[in-house]
Amino acid sequence: MYACNHVTRENSSKCLFQVSKASSAAEGLTRWIMAMEIYDRVAKVVAPKKAKLKEAQATLAETMTLLNEKRAELKAVQDRLANLEKTFQEMVDKKKNLEFQVCTEA
Repeated sequence: MYACNHVTRENSSKCLFQVSKASSAAEGLTRWIMAMEIYDRVAKVVAPKKAKLKEAQATLAETMTLLNEKRAELKAVQDRLANLEKTFQEMVDKKKNLEFQVCTEA
């Protein structure tokens, strides 16, 4: 008879079969224990990844805040440039108008 002193991934099906022959309650408990062992292994792998994700999300939030600030600064500069271009065009038109007036009066 096979002894199930320590359940591993390799011998889990043999142990489960032996336990199921003894008692259905013991089989349920064994399945639960095996599931908890799998959960523990997965949790140990996932926990550091969750921590890195949280850190990356915090860094992303900071970077996005900075990006939005820079976008606002860029918009202000673009608005100022548009205003300067408009003023420049008005002055060029005024210059042409004055040159025309000087030519017609002379």
